[in-house]
Amino acid sequence: MFEFRHESWLDDSIFHILQQYNAGLCVFDMPGFTCPLVATSDFAYIRFHGSASLYSSCYSNEELSHWAQKIARLGEKVKAVYIYFNNDAEAFAVKNALTLTKLINIA
Repeated sequence: MFEFRHESWLDDSIFHILQQYNAGLCVFDMPGFTCPLVATSDFAYIRFHGSASLYSSCYSNEELSHWAQKIARLGEKVKAVYIYFNNDAEAFAVKNALTLTKLINIA
């Protein structure tokens, strides 16, 4: 599993190398930067760090609904999608995970 936090690594040539080895790419969302939603292995892994404030902001239902649609489409191409919420201040992670689960089941 690779989580690249610098834009220079988020390149098709890097994605191709990861795909050759079935190595996972951590797709992440954080204030000011979102990694492209790309699966480089037979599973996908997405980390949510917070939308407005790193680790301490709650995602809106609109934001999660947008992600749910994208995740549902991605889920058709891979064996599994793993999602981790790292915005744990004030239990936002739990709230957002429950909401996203409901939205994905609807999508």
